[in-house]
Amino acid sequence: MNVRPLLLGTLTALTVSVLIIGLTPPIDDFNPENPHWNGLSEFFGKFNCILWETPRSPNSKSTAFLIIGPSTTFTSSDIETIKGYLEDGGLLVVADDFGSANELLEALGVNVRINGSLLLDPLFKYRSSVLPKAKFGGGEVILNYASVVEGRGFQVLARSTKFSYLDLNGNMKFDKGEPSTSFPVAVRIKYGKGDLIVISDSSIFVNSMLKLGDNINFVKHILTGREIVVDASHWTPSPFSRAKNILIRAFNVLKIPEARYVLAILITAAFFRLRFKAKPYRGEVSPIEETLNKHPNWNRHTLEMLEEDLRIGGKKGNR
Repeated sequence: MNVRPLLLGTLTALTVSVLIIGLTPPIDDFNPENPHWNGLSEFFGKFNCILWETPRSPNSKSTAFLIIGPSTTFTSSDIETIKGYLEDGGLLVVADDFGSANELLEALGVNVRINGSLLLDPLFKYRSSVLPKAKFGGGEVILNYASVVEGRGFQVLARSTKFSYLDLNGNMKFDKGEPSTSFPVAVRIKYGKGDLIVISDSSIFVNSMLKLGDNINFVKHILTGREIVVDASHWTPSPFSRAKNILIRAFNVLKIPEARYVLAILITAAFFRLRFKAKPYRGEVSPIEETLNKHPNWNRHTLEMLEEDLRIGGKKGNR
């Protein structure tokens, strides 16, 4: 069998796959390389953010540490790291809309929770009641499928209008018994030497929302000029993003000269092995194999019987 076409096809498919993975941007929520409506590419570009993928905490004195839309659990090690960061003077911003971050808030021991029900405003909104407006300082932030903050012992940074309500049953309309008032949507809690800010909407940072209303000014207002570090360790990446990350790490490894030399040796060795395996020594090929190579439709069993008859007949003729 000639393996060269198979090898060439495999290498071509592999090359095309690598190019597609490398050149196609991810579509995951909050991915800083995602240029679509749900990505953080504009936020990272405007604020020169740093992506943080390790369990260590950044420098407490000079950074704002953002946990946006967490979708995985917080380990005991995560909790202790975050506590130490806050107690040492860090600024932690937790942005979540449907309560995934409540596990962290409970572990931190603060009396603040994200309600989890959808906040709607039929009057003060941007195009739709699911995009309610909230007031902060002298500006207006536009939310997107947000919830509200509950608890006590906090300073309110932004709140919805008195016409907003919580859609408890999820039917997208106001029903009797559903709470309607001005709700806190962003609060600040003093924690040790640091500050904890809880926002009941993770979407204000994404590409499609950052430019609306005074959202950029609101972000600047709460981050107080610190260097922004965004946590990536509590997102669940898609299979495509995992493949892209593996590819990036592989290319980073290949920047090391020793790794490139080893790869070149392995590729050369594989090439020569396949080449010599594909072309065996002619003297080792039986007449039947040569015949079948020329006439692949002929029956092997018939040829073997014919060869046996010729061998036996030759022996009888020699006697």
